[in-house]
Amino acid sequence: MSKQNYWLIFFAGVAVTLIILPLLSALGVPTFDDVLVLIFGEDSILAIVFSLVIIIILLFWMFKSANRNA
Repeated sequence: MSKQNYWLIFFAGVAVTLIILPLLSALGVPTFDDVLVLIFGEDSILAIVFSLVIIIILLFWMFKSANRNA
């Protein structure tokens, strides 16, 4: 990846944080926390396990993608 791609990814992350997430909140889209409580209930260990599985899958996908491009 070139240096320009890293800057593009950085600014895309900033744009999502500053513009898109507040817009979704204003439109009434529930947060990930609200969805987990609706699915698994309050203080459920399954919600934590589910979140960890999603994080591990995303990290695996990112490292696999980075290794393929390197």
